[in-house]
Amino acid sequence: MAVNNAAIILICIFAFSSTLALRKPIEFSKCEKESKSVIASVDMEPFVQDAKGRLIFYRGTNVTATIKFTPEVEVTKATVHLYAILFGEKMELEVPHRNACEDHNIKCPLDPKTEYTMIGEIEVMKRLPPLPLTVQLDVELPNNEYLYCFQTQVHLK
Repeated sequence: MAVNNAAIILICIFAFSSTLALRKPIEFSKCEKESKSVIASVDMEPFVQDAKGRLIFYRGTNVTATIKFTPEVEVTKATVHLYAILFGEKMELEVPHRNACEDHNIKCPLDPKTEYTMIGEIEVMKRLPPLPLTVQLDVELPNNEYLYCFQTQVHLK
């Protein structure tokens, strides 16, 4: 019996890790303003896509964003911003940890030409309308330049 339970646990772990390995990064577009880094990939968990390729997020849940990027400049300080863009209007959303150098899996200073993986968890607020919209995530440097900035299409439910 113990051998059967162990085998079932191992199969579950393998299936879960295989699912993660097969997950592909999301599609995103760069912001108009130039960034001081190159984004290698963006992943959001959990999500599914609708028929139009938009990410479906459920209000009242948390989403974890993982961004792999390589800065072109040394970074000693940076601030995280999140926006919802609906009908051309940009509304800033609450970010629990604005300091990009703390609580996001990276520690400043960041060296140029070195790849980093930044991780952040964000609540999909219930007060947002259950509509398709654009989400913009940017990390701003002290001189008002972007370390990186991207937008993606989502559908809140």
